[in-house]
Amino acid sequence: MLVRDNKSLHHKVTVKVEGDTVTIDTPNGIVLRVNKENENLARVSQINLRPFGINIYGNEGSLTVMNSNLAGNMFIGVRVMVGIGGGQQMPNKGVEKDAP
Repeated sequence: MLVRDNKSLHHKVTVKVEGDTVTIDTPNGIVLRVNKENENLARVSQINLRPFGINIYGNEGSLTVMNSNLAGNMFIGVRVMVGIGGGQQMPNKGVEKDAP
């Protein structure tokens, strides 16, 4: 864990709170900027998890998760909009091995 209760738990990670906006920064740049719109809504204006080896990045216009790009979507009443790992593995549908 790098951040808890808007406080950094790592010396290279900084957390800046300005009004209703929280920015999490690393030596490689901003990894998260979130603005509290109201008690039930937060808007992520910037995310970049690539410094941590996770290919997820985006801004207010789009979100890229691995090789998928989401833009212009609205999710209401969902628990998960993108799932990464932890799910059931898909059967291997690649090249079949030759029989001995």
